Amino acid sequence: MNHGGKRAGAGRKPGARALVTRCKAEAVLATVNEEKIWRRLMRSRNHRIVLDSMKYLTDRRDGKPVQAVSATLGGGLDIMQQVVERMRAATKRMGESEQ
Repeated sequence: MNHGGKRAGAGRKPGARALVTRCKAEAVLATVNEEKIWRRLMRSRNHRIVLDSMKYLTDRRDGKPVQAVSATLGGGLDIMQQVVERMRAATKRMGESEQ
C-alpha cells in the first residue's frame, strides 16, 4: 500500500475553498452595516487598528503599491549597470569617430 505522495483525484477541487469562503462572507456581511463598522474601527483608541483599517481601505481604493526594487547588486541592477557601461562605451566611440 502506498503512503503519501500525489494521488489522482485526491484533495480539494480547485476553487472550491474560494466559493465557500465568498458565500459565507456575503451571508455574514448582509446582516451588518459595513460602513458603520468601518467608522467605528477608524475611531478606535488602538492606533494599530486605525492604521490597519486605513491601509486596507486605501489599498482597496487606490490599489496596492508597486513593490520596490532591491538596491543590491546581483539582481536586476547588474543588467542595468551593464547597459549603462555599454552606452558609455558607445558614446565614447562615437566621440572618437567624430574627431
